[in-house]
Amino acid sequence: MYVNNCSHSSSKGKVRLTFKIKIMRSYPIWINVEACIYKGSKSYGARDTNNQNIYIGTGARNSHHLANICTTRKELSNGDISFRLYLDNKVVKEIVLDSETKKPIT
Repeated sequence: MYVNNCSHSSSKGKVRLTFKIKIMRSYPIWINVEACIYKGSKSYGARDTNNQNIYIGTGARNSHHLANICTTRKELSNGDISFRLYLDNKVVKEIVLDSETKKPIT
């Protein structure tokens, strides 16, 4: 089930997604964060939903919301698994994994 600020709407098509992941561990959603303040990358996992609010500004008293990024996972009625990436509550990418092969459906 999709939750948080990410609304579920019909897909316009399936998108093939290519990405590099160091280690996914046991989470279906794995986030790898790189920033200039870290010597290396930081990472964490989520089971069904990851929601990030991005703020910009000069400090805690002068910050402004820039964007909301949300990643969701949903098991479909046929057993396939849909992953969606939302930017400000709009689907920008979707990938569906085949229930048998666990590989992206093209």
